[in-house]
Amino acid sequence: MHVGHKKNVALKNGLKSRPTSRSNTGLRFLPTFNHPPPELHSLARNTAGFSKLLTVLALVIIVFFGFILWHANNRTYATHEIAIGISQSFVDVNNEFGIKVFKSLVNDSLTNNVLISPVSIETALSILYNGSAGSSTANMTTTLDYKGLNKANINKSNQALLLSLSHPDQALKLSIGNSVWISSHYRPNRAFVDIARNDYLAQVDNLNFNNPASSSTINTWLTKLNNGQLSTPIKALSAADELDLVNSTVFNSSWFNAFNPSLIHNADFTNSSNVKVQVPFMSQTGVYNFFQTKQYQWLELPFGKNQRLSMDIILPNSLQSYVHNFSYLQLIDSSAQFNTGQVQVTIPEFNLAYQKNLNSLFIKMGLANLYSNQANFSQISNGLRLSNFIQQAYVNFSYKGFNAPSVNSSTDSVFNFDLNHPFLFTIIDNSTKYILFIGYINQP
Repeated sequence: MHVGHKKNVALKNGLKSRPTSRSNTGLRFLPTFNHPPPELHSLARNTAGFSKLLTVLALVIIVFFGFILWHANNRTYATHEIAIGISQSFVDVNNEFGIKVFKSLVNDSLTNNVLISPVSIETALSILYNGSAGSSTANMTTTLDYKGLNKANINKSNQALLLSLSHPDQALKLSIGNSVWISSHYRPNRAFVDIARNDYLAQVDNLNFNNPASSSTINTWLTKLNNGQLSTPIKALSAADELDLVNSTVFNSSWFNAFNPSLIHNADFTNSSNVKVQVPFMSQTGVYNFFQTKQYQWLELPFGKNQRLSMDIILPNSLQSYVHNFSYLQLIDSSAQFNTGQVQVTIPEFNLAYQKNLNSLFIKMGLANLYSNQANFSQISNGLRLSNFIQQAYVNFSYKGFNAPSVNSSTDSVFNFDLNHPFLFTIIDNSTKYILFIGYINQP
């Protein structure tokens, strides 16, 4: 969201196309004669027709070159338009599911950092949804709240989303990758492979899980996808595996306003165990969207040149209480409360890598059918059941930014935002309202 402008009143209002207007104009030439001869009637008709043709051609040329100029000056907006066809209700249900996954992981242990990518989980589950049939389709439809959505529309939405996110901003590096690894004992359905590769740009391959080096094949794919940023390799897999899904999302940030590297300093960060640790902090003062309540502070920091992506940071007084009540609806409603003003920001400089096998969590959330003998993935191959669903996520927050660090010369009051104890954050695509990442930092 652009600095100096508030977010939409609610994400749930959906995405609206810009209104368009159209006016029709025409030129008519009506030469008159008292008693014109027949050949002049013909000449008049030809002249009028020729004039109309010239007018139409002129309008076409004006529109064409106008579009070229508009596109040259609005390349970013054109990219955003790709994703406008995505149903807001589809975005909402997937964001809600992502937050449920996040809350479960944080509640399991407040001492560990957590980072997931809801958009990456959603696209991977959608690939799996395409391969499902019968009871497994019904199980996923209910648990993921896909009622009223068909597979073709889901694929179209995800294709538009992934295309739109492939280059969200020239200053940012974001990669989203999905892979499907099928036991070499099964022959995958060609139609499924085509959908996964064409609509989701996914890697789909047979893999001999009996081979101890099978995990190396997946790690090689991850390393190539993430340009070598693979801090947590996939461990040895089971020879009994039949169907493994591995997805990875990597984000190297570049702020809209850079932090001054000369101001980076070590200071105390107090974790959930009330232990103080020294970590590097970045500081700056700028104009940002923010608000606070008795329970928490909230700040929005935009990324990149066009500010399409932004980071919402939530600093609660009581972490456990806040996480317990945290919901997608709260995320929507909070965005309508922003004020805009001078903010003194102090934030840790850190990167975070997180890997999690989501099997037990998915079973707890209602997807047990997918792992059972009753699983039906006949659209992939008969007899398959899901063995592993592994997510990797990586974010890097440094001082770098698109604009030079700002200097505060204002005499206005300044809101102080100091991330010196555990906090939550989301990285949101302001074009589609998708939550790209959601994280919890207990120790940077």
